[in-house]
Amino acid sequence: MGALATVGAARQDSGAAAPTGREAWFEATEPLRIVGPIHYVGTRELGAYLITTPAGHILLDGAMPGSAPLVEASIRKLGYRPEDIRILLISQAHADHVGTLAALKKSTGASVAVMAADAPLVESGGTSDYLFATEASFHFEPVTVDRVLKDFDTVALGGVELVARLTPGHTPGTTTWITTVEDGGQSYRVVFPGSTSVNPGTRLLRNPSYPGIADDYRHAFRVLESLQPDVFLAAHAGAFGLAGKRTRSATDGVRAFVDPEGYRRRVAASQATFEAKMAEEKPPEEASAGLGGTSWRLVKFQGMDDTTLTPAAGAEYTIQFDADGGLVARIDCNRGRGTWKSSGPAQLELSALALTRAMCPPNSMHDQIVRQWTYVRSYVVEDGRLFLALMADGGIYEFEPISAAGPGS
Repeated sequence: MGALATVGAARQDSGAAAPTGREAWFEATEPLRIVGPIHYVGTRELGAYLITTPAGHILLDGAMPGSAPLVEASIRKLGYRPEDIRILLISQAHADHVGTLAALKKSTGASVAVMAADAPLVESGGTSDYLFATEASFHFEPVTVDRVLKDFDTVALGGVELVARLTPGHTPGTTTWITTVEDGGQSYRVVFPGSTSVNPGTRLLRNPSYPGIADDYRHAFRVLESLQPDVFLAAHAGAFGLAGKRTRSATDGVRAFVDPEGYRRRVAASQATFEAKMAEEKPPEEASAGLGGTSWRLVKFQGMDDTTLTPAAGAEYTIQFDADGGLVARIDCNRGRGTWKSSGPAQLELSALALTRAMCPPNSMHDQIVRQWTYVRSYVVEDGRLFLALMADGGIYEFEPISAAGPGS
């Protein structure tokens, strides 16, 4: 779903960047044109995308049950008619993204196209969900599926074509949609990535929530890693920094949404979280760390609010993982030692550092890194680089490899 959650309840969407609270799922927000014929017509936190064409329109995703009037009002505010929607698509069959599907189908007469593995879930109103089947608050009005899709199927209308890619795990039929649109004489590849967050309560290895779920997630990550979008638009606004991009679009236009690096970071962070969950479920004897004997140099820090920080000229931030669990680090003008531990692939915990006490320059990242050091919870090595993920989607530190003797030498 990201994850369906109630305010103060245990379930929280790991696919959302900030704990905005469930109220943001129901709040109206200004609709806007993003790129070409693609418009945002969702709530403040739940994405819904109107794709307009001369032959009628496509709507991808919706919001919680009862939110159809908000979506329709946003469409009208942009100057379009909800009645002209011809096709309804979804990224995943969870109530926070299909809760308006039944109402919109009734009001528009549009056909509903759903990936095969999610079709039974849509038609059951969520009562066949592997995680939420018995939780009535997560159910929605059942909807008859008019077209059942398979991987690589296309949906076309009025000169716009979307390709459906199966990226399962979050739901068995979670779907990533891909299209190319024109804007200002330039082509943009747009990806609507299916969620890869792991909802609390999901079992991946031991008594899996459904057979093959772990392999499905790995397949999803392979597909998502293979894509190279100019623009990515997620089912949760916080997952792609809509608020910041909306503000920048006032001056930068479409360029505010061009974010291939943000897409790559998002996939890497989600994969690191998945691997950490996998490691939690593995028997201790199967767990292995994989970082011992490696050394790395900081390239940059990327916050989930799109803030990017890079080391100042001459500053060094390095980390060396010793095989015995010891750790040597250089944090700009200071050096220190600590320990690290990992109960399995992707899991990582760092102890507080015993550091020298030199005063670093005003533009140093020293204080931030020391403050966040013990907030590291997971890692992933991708394309030869190390990504350390902070807890609660606090951001990603990206490192490049150096020689084993580098840090502290």
